[in-house]
Amino acid sequence: METVVDEATREPISKAKISVLGTKYSATTSADGQYMIESIPEGLYQIKAEAAEYEPKTINNYSLEEKSTKSGPLFFMKKKNQEPPEFVEVEKQPTPTKQVQPAYPEAARRAGAEGTVWISIWIDAQGNPKKAKVIKSDAEVFNQAALDAAMQWRFTPAVLKKEPVAVWVAIPFKFKLNGGPPKSK
Repeated sequence: METVVDEATREPISKAKISVLGTKYSATTSADGQYMIESIPEGLYQIKAEAAEYEPKTINNYSLEEKSTKSGPLFFMKKKNQEPPEFVEVEKQPTPTKQVQPAYPEAARRAGAEGTVWISIWIDAQGNPKKAKVIKSDAEVFNQAALDAAMQWRFTPAVLKKEPVAVWVAIPFKFKLNGGPPKSK
């Protein structure tokens, strides 16, 4: 028996369809997320899992055996467009590959305002930002500029169990005037 589980919660996924691509073989998971593909000749196959509300997942060159006694999860599926938890323990943190500095708001420049905005960015498994939110701000005037810049960043994906995963990262955006506030004429 093999199992299909939710990537974030590790809960079993019932009614997931498991297909052995290019063959007539398939199975559906039970309430405990388990399935078994019966009467399949031993060999390497491409298998696919699909479930409502989850992104489909395919595994290439998977060894299937007749009367398999394997156990444990085979598919770790993630919900479509589901935000990751606030904290995900990963083996490799995402690193920025493209950083965009925020535009300095003109009203803040005229007022000589400086400050920092801390942005939390949801990065998908491809390293692209999907959502950004302010977690702390010295001055509200900087918030939108920091959010706009954050959504233009790109990252290497975070990695968990040799698979890219979605995570949240916190980035401080510092707004500092060069040479101080503008001089009056």
